[in-house]
Amino acid sequence: MAETNSTLFDPALYRPPPFHENPATLEEALVACFAAKRVSLQFMELAELLLLRNPAVKHLIGVRRVATDQITTSQLVLATLFMLDTDVQNGGLGQFFFNCPEWVSHAPDSLSAIGCDDLATALRNDIQRVIEMCGSVYAFASGGSIEALNARAEQIEFAEFESAYYAGDKRRYENAVLYVRNHLSGFVLQ
Repeated sequence: MAETNSTLFDPALYRPPPFHENPATLEEALVACFAAKRVSLQFMELAELLLLRNPAVKHLIGVRRVATDQITTSQLVLATLFMLDTDVQNGGLGQFFFNCPEWVSHAPDSLSAIGCDDLATALRNDIQRVIEMCGSVYAFASGGSIEALNARAEQIEFAEFESAYYAGDKRRYENAVLYVRNHLSGFVLQ
């Protein structure tokens, strides 16, 4: 990862979203994210603010692409956790493999970075099973249709990881929010 200031969020570039009462500054927006009532909401709001509203990072992350050579380690961890969470919560681990094959290799280390080593181990095991069965994560993702995803999902079950993932939602979100709080210098230009 590039540990340069080029993708850190410059507070001078912060623009509040164009709806209801919004924080006027990046600092106020961060305070609001950390103050959200539910930890899952804190996580989502931090990802939206620090990744998707950061003009220097948004285009690098893209919808399904990862630019590890151009973002900080902290940005990679949060982006990977965000991509993993949005797909697993929507359609399970198979959907994450299918939609985000470029992100899969970063997910175990990102989970470990926030102290979720049990999930990281379960994910590594599932990645290995996918590779043994399909040849690669990219082969699992081939097909490009919901029918292809459903066919793969029938071949490989991810129950162990998914059960642990859903059962640990609160702890995982708390750990991710704490990671962001402790690594703000990896997101925001000081």
